[in-house]
Amino acid sequence: MSSREVSPDPAEKYNRLSPSASSRILYHVPCKVCRDHSSGKHYGIYACDGCAGFFKRSIRRSRQYVCKSQKQGICVVDKTHRNQCRACRLRKCFEVGMNRDAVQHERGPRNSTIRRQIQIYKEVVMGPDPLPSELMMSHRLFNAFPMSPMLIPTVPRPPPPPPPPPQHHPHPALGNPFQPPIVLDLSVSRVAAHHAMHQSPFGFFAQNSFMNRSLPPTPPLMAAEHLKETAAEHLFKNVNWIKSVEAFQNLPLPDQLQLLEDSWKEFFVLAIAQHLMPINFQQLLFLYESENMNREMVNMVKCEVHFFQEVLNKLCHLNIDTNEYECLRAITLFRKPNGEDAANNSFGTGESSSPNSSTSGDSRGPVDSVKIAGLCEEARGTLQAYVMRTKPNQPLRFQALVSILPLLSKVSGFTIEELFFRKTIGEVNIVRLISDMYSQRKI
Repeated sequence: MSSREVSPDPAEKYNRLSPSASSRILYHVPCKVCRDHSSGKHYGIYACDGCAGFFKRSIRRSRQYVCKSQKQGICVVDKTHRNQCRACRLRKCFEVGMNRDAVQHERGPRNSTIRRQIQIYKEVVMGPDPLPSELMMSHRLFNAFPMSPMLIPTVPRPPPPPPPPPQHHPHPALGNPFQPPIVLDLSVSRVAAHHAMHQSPFGFFAQNSFMNRSLPPTPPLMAAEHLKETAAEHLFKNVNWIKSVEAFQNLPLPDQLQLLEDSWKEFFVLAIAQHLMPINFQQLLFLYESENMNREMVNMVKCEVHFFQEVLNKLCHLNIDTNEYECLRAITLFRKPNGEDAANNSFGTGESSSPNSSTSGDSRGPVDSVKIAGLCEEARGTLQAYVMRTKPNQPLRFQALVSILPLLSKVSGFTIEELFFRKTIGEVNIVRLISDMYSQRKI
């Protein structure tokens, strides 16, 4: 018997735990296949989500199951035993009237959306034309990067504005990674307004930087697909942000590539927290499970998503402003790959829990480690000075900001690849993809 069918089914467990799923359960109408509580009509009959999903996967993948019993077709198919024999479960689906044609004619992801995802990668990585000039970061940004002369302009500045009043937390529904938010707003139009209110004193971003462009609102039915496309955009924006940092460009090329490979994951988590929260992880996981036949891999991703959500929650609870995010990116870029912060932090699941992750555990030593360490310290100093100047009533804020950085490295890079990019990039290693994007080589 395949490992894909074990009892209890983790997907069904999450469906039972999800508030959105429980609100759809019809406790007085049993599933015609296994007699569990149904969640409505699926493919012509009342069925639970577990049996409906099993039937859909079996039909779409043209599965031919073999009954495990010596006497064919006598296996019990009920709530307790439904995962023990797939052949008898599928046979019973047909017997009670599930309609094969309803699955075949069910609309899947729009081809135009899939084409757009692929086109993004082709244009940036494989296309013959260079990136549009409007997407390239100005080299006037972040010109040298010194803490005082590096990031803070030499021109006089007006007195700083008074610290903003305490704000209500903008993400009230972040506690459960599988609970759909009340309003699934994945657009980043609110980010543009935030940038207008908080102009960066550091010059990390150009006035019309593509990092600050607003995107169209997310169509509710395409939220998960749109999220993947937007996540890909931010992956490319992160690479171009790094390419705009002159202090980074002055490092030896091997150091540039190593720092890029070591920091892509942290940059991605910061971008998600800044621009794309709240995220409907339940949608992402449902799509991922429907596309992935490896149950063991699916279960591992589900477990690691919980920690991913915890880190995103912590970032959002800090109400980090645009300038603080810029400093955190700089600290992350120049941080020591296996520094003390990571060693001293034991929260969550480390990268080692994902053996298939593309992030390598044995990091090479940088060529110019002294200069890199100096740049990291200067970025930390800049953040500390900014926090003290703009938020004097929060004396512990700087420590809270830097203490969250080690958690970013513990988010599973493998999970990020699987949830956001695997369907589009296939078996291409994402670290190689990012390195090729940076050097504008074809893969």
